[in-house]
Amino acid sequence: MNHVWRNEPAFRQVARENPHLLPLLLAYVEQIPSSTTIRTKDPILTLKTAFREAGLSEAAWRYVVRHGSRLFKIAWQVAAGQPHFEVATRYLTALDFVDLPPPPPPSIINALLHGYNPHRRNDARIGNQFQAEIDPVALRAGLLEADRRRRLNTLQGFDEEFLGVCWWSEGLDAPLDANQIRAGWPWFVRRWLESEEAQAILDDTTPQHWQTRLGAFRMGRLDVIPLDSSEALIRESLSMRNCLQTFVEECAAGDFEVYSVRDAQSGKRRGCVGIRFDDGIPTIVDVKGFANTPPRGEVQQIAYELFVRLQVWEA
Repeated sequence: MNHVWRNEPAFRQVARENPHLLPLLLAYVEQIPSSTTIRTKDPILTLKTAFREAGLSEAAWRYVVRHGSRLFKIAWQVAAGQPHFEVATRYLTALDFVDLPPPPPPSIINALLHGYNPHRRNDARIGNQFQAEIDPVALRAGLLEADRRRRLNTLQGFDEEFLGVCWWSEGLDAPLDANQIRAGWPWFVRRWLESEEAQAILDDTTPQHWQTRLGAFRMGRLDVIPLDSSEALIRESLSMRNCLQTFVEECAAGDFEVYSVRDAQSGKRRGCVGIRFDDGIPTIVDVKGFANTPPRGEVQQIAYELFVRLQVWEA
């Protein structure tokens, strides 16, 4: 009440112009020295300036004006002991990070903020740039799906999927292509579950590493990546839905090599090439696309290029 009383003209003006911003004005006033009063003729502009100085975009401020302080209600509850204005700017930075999707439902805000909070308690701090660990495409896809399910009243249980995909995205070798959202939310869930399945297999597998005859190289629009460990082979096998993981022992013995063919720009897997060595002589035994489908022409060309390079290596 002292804060409001000391800055009564500012609060009255915001109440007339945009009452939904009153809790945000209080959060701002609470962070300034107790002897300071807001003397500006435009307290909303003062709020905007404070947000912009915190590194937020013009679009982010318009987002706040449109939706009001309700954006921060759950965030303020999660970080009850943290200055409210700091919480607001950090949470809004996360939404700005993914191009300001529709305001997330409370259950998803809770999942996101607790999932990326080291203490998982209501009195813990929301870290600066906490969202930077998550791939922005995965985070945006999850928030858009949350809004869709909110409208369909099918949100129950979605928070586990949402966090699972966020955690999966932290370990990606390359950033996701923004167009990946068009594949739909089930694509992200499948990738997360594949990662969980791979981890379960890895936990029961003795880690192995081996030397491949060729290193990585680029050919046109494709990268060729030698798979030189049991982990790489298992993850590739599950991602491409094939049986390559059964060749771990042969790879470790130097009798078999697998090369992953990936898009050089996006890192997406395009195919796999399996090569067997009998008495050191290479033979191409597998050239496959996803789920053992026939590969596209470029992947087939990669297989021939590998064969040529291995002939030179043997010579």
